[in-house]
Amino acid sequence: VFIDVDRLFAGQFDKSLLDNIRAARHFILVLTPRALDPCIGDNACRDWVHTEIKTALEAGVNIIPVHEKGFEYPDMKVLPADIQEIGAFNAIQWVHEYQEACIDKLCRFISKESTGDDESQDDERMK
Repeated sequence: VFIDVDRLFAGQFDKSLLDNIRAARHFILVLTPRALDPCIGDNACRDWVHTEIKTALEAGVNIIPVHEKGFEYPDMKVLPADIQEIGAFNAIQWVHEYQEACIDKLCRFISKESTGDDESQDDERMK
């Protein structure tokens, strides 16, 4: 598991971070309320969240969005074209009170063993 605050050492931060995203099998995209707002209109790809999502998409990495309570996608048309497809990815709603179920679901997404029945059971447990 690579976490940018734990595993980036001396050297070029941006190159190292993007190389690690490209080398990853899975990219967990934690989305807090308004997390994508800096990406709106960022056609020059200056925002880091935009850059990370674009890099993961281009590399074909399995992206797993995890939404915190209160997160809502902006209208996809206002996001740069190179990351608009992020809104179509199956996501996990993070519920702090049911974090064990959320982590279990995340593990299934990573192992690709998730089924519709299992997800609906998790959704019921997290209500």
